[in-house]
Amino acid sequence: MFGRKPRWKSPERIGLELDALRKRNIRDAFFVDDNFIGNRKAAKALLEYLQDYQARHDYRFIFAPRCR
Repeated sequence: MFGRKPRWKSPERIGLELDALRKRNIRDAFFVDDNFIGNRKAAKALLEYLQDYQARHDYRFIFAPRCR
């Protein structure tokens, strides 16, 4: 949207942001990215990273909005 090249965060950077949320006892995280599947290799790497991250932290996060 703001430039000619799509930008995305590395899985490791997202992991650091999730660590910060865990420290605040936040359990829900929702990703918003209109171009998520635009780079299948990056999307797959992120999903694999999130799977490992969840396993290491006892599946702490719910990656979808909850109905309350």
